[in-house]
Amino acid sequence: MKPGTRFGPYDVTGVLGSGGMGDVYLATDTRLGRQVALKFIRGPYVDRLQREARAIAALNHPHICTLYDVTSDYLVMEYVDGEPLRGPLTAVIALRYAREIADALGAAHAHGIVHRDLKPANIFVTRSGIKLLDFGLATTTQTFAAPDATTTSADLTDHVVGTAAYMSPEQATGKPVDARSDIFSFGAVLYEAIGGRRAFSGNTIVETIAAVLHEEPPPLDVSADVCTLIQRCLAKDPADRLQTMDEVMAAIDRAAAGDATPEAPAESSIAVLPFANMTGVKEDDYFSDGLAEEILNALARVPRLRVTARTSSFAFRGREEDIRSIGETLGVATVLEGSVRRAGSRIRVTAQLINAADGYHLWSERYDREIADVFAVQDEIAVAIADALRLRLAPDAAAGRYRPNLPAYEAFLQGHHLILEMSSRLPFAVEALRRAAALDPAYPDPHVEIAACHILQWYFGLEPSRVAAPIIRAEVQRAVELGNFTPRGQGLTGIVSVAYDYDWEHAGRLFEGCLRERHGVEAEARWCYATFWSAPFGRFAEAMALIDESLRSDPLNPVWHTAMAHLCGLAGDHARQIELTGRILALDPKQWIARLYRAEGLWATGRLGEALQTIEDGHRLAPWHARTTGMLAGLLAIAGDRARAAELRATLAQAPDAPGVATGLVIDALLTGDLDAAAKWWTVAIEQRDLWVVFSARGWFVRPLRETEHWPHLAALMKLPETR
Repeated sequence: MKPGTRFGPYDVTGVLGSGGMGDVYLATDTRLGRQVALKFIRGPYVDRLQREARAIAALNHPHICTLYDVTSDYLVMEYVDGEPLRGPLTAVIALRYAREIADALGAAHAHGIVHRDLKPANIFVTRSGIKLLDFGLATTTQTFAAPDATTTSADLTDHVVGTAAYMSPEQATGKPVDARSDIFSFGAVLYEAIGGRRAFSGNTIVETIAAVLHEEPPPLDVSADVCTLIQRCLAKDPADRLQTMDEVMAAIDRAAAGDATPEAPAESSIAVLPFANMTGVKEDDYFSDGLAEEILNALARVPRLRVTARTSSFAFRGREEDIRSIGETLGVATVLEGSVRRAGSRIRVTAQLINAADGYHLWSERYDREIADVFAVQDEIAVAIADALRLRLAPDAAAGRYRPNLPAYEAFLQGHHLILEMSSRLPFAVEALRRAAALDPAYPDPHVEIAACHILQWYFGLEPSRVAAPIIRAEVQRAVELGNFTPRGQGLTGIVSVAYDYDWEHAGRLFEGCLRERHGVEAEARWCYATFWSAPFGRFAEAMALIDESLRSDPLNPVWHTAMAHLCGLAGDHARQIELTGRILALDPKQWIARLYRAEGLWATGRLGEALQTIEDGHRLAPWHARTTGMLAGLLAIAGDRARAAELRATLAQAPDAPGVATGLVIDALLTGDLDAAAKWWTVAIEQRDLWVVFSARGWFVRPLRETEHWPHLAALMKLPETR
């Protein structure tokens, strides 16, 4: 069916999928202006259309695709913007999805409906979670119906090939089925989600069914609880399985308890604004900012207190804005503000806790101390706020915290302040952090920050991988030896395993560890996982969901908004990419990397003139960034300014070994359609271990190169796992 075909009020705009039984089209509901999916079933299977309509109509669940309308020819369904479930996933992510799948199946079973066709292709991962699709084979538990004749004979080549690996033994042999059949299929799906391979397979349908009936899948490298969960679901005899989805969810919760620390429900909320620097010297902002951030970090360890992350809180620096407006914007009930004045060896800190609803003070205090007592002041403020909110600090909140000497602490704050600029001044940040580590050799925090600096320098093309990777590993290891074992450190080491070693298995274990404690202060760990694990596998909806988590606790953070815009570009959602980058640049016109992603979106949607102007501005702000230069060269060539494009291209080619240059030339070649040159420079980028080739490998922009004969060789050089 061609775009423009009309069925009633629905205009077809594209094809979503096609198979032996029918086709699914993307369409626009002209009455409501929303996208929908039209599902057509071919003649021999038309009874399934009505069966699916009856099954879905009985269900109303956030993780089940919604039915909007039904006709004699097609179903009108919710358009699910996502990707089929694919592995390998870490146990943390897989169990999160598994619970949503089990919850949806439990709702179906409560209505007497057995899905009978549960498989990864019918489970979509979206930014808001799982969506369960395709109830075309659903039956009712009251009839204990065996599979259709078409499932076991005439449809073998079209349907069973895709689903035999997920059928329960009783379904595969034509026996009556009930809800426990879905539990078996669920176990097969969970096994594949974690392991990245099917639990049961064979060269033919008969061999696959034989494996389902008689073989046990190879064990996975997972915890005992996860292993038990899968084994109980995959028992051959229905009586030996977990019997209901409630039992399955309870088993998932037990398994998840060993893989992630669940966050307690927040009953109170607070934002810590940047403390005013009353010294009068702007260069001292790092100290007042650092004091406020340390208080924020201490409060983040208070159970049942939701704390807005630093970047969103600090977005109000210098703005004369009403506290009530700040509270509404950040979604918090209380706000802490204060000031810091330094004079010689003395420090004066004032702090006020304010009710965001009415602007009244709940607590205030002034501290006049020796500057060496700054850590005690931070703790006293945190305790006082917890008391005012009738909460308690975690018993070990202060006990496990290292107290560096003051010169080391000041150097650390200076380095941390420079990192947050996300600019070419990162080498100065490293210098300050190394000074902090030298001034107090037992201080672990500078080492993690040094590792983060080198990741950013590698990422931005300021430092070659051969320099950055060994330093990152060594600094994270030193931090661990000194007692700082954080999810963030594991995430940074995971990036090295993926992008420097191409050791995907080891990286997977590290990334799984980095998500075990999923608090706002470890948002960088979610970025590591989303960008360097989910994106290389093409799981962009999953990656966006992780960044969304960071934005919930840090809604004004331009870094996470930029990360989301980047992921939208990789996924081909250029309209949202343009919207997000426009929002970022309205808040911070000097954000050069947002201009890179915006130019990509504008070019992809046919707005070449705007794209060219955007990347020109980005190049002026960051002339040292090779990918920006490559994008500018390519867009100039498309616009007809071949002389200047050649000049920029030649500038890059003069230093082919410089960090980032190869990927700049890849971008130029992809824009101009020179796929042989793109493959050549991609090979160089692999040799240089450029980070861009890892997170861009499955992206929309690289699709033309993936469709050439060059790609199998390039993917093999990166040891890039296959995706289904």
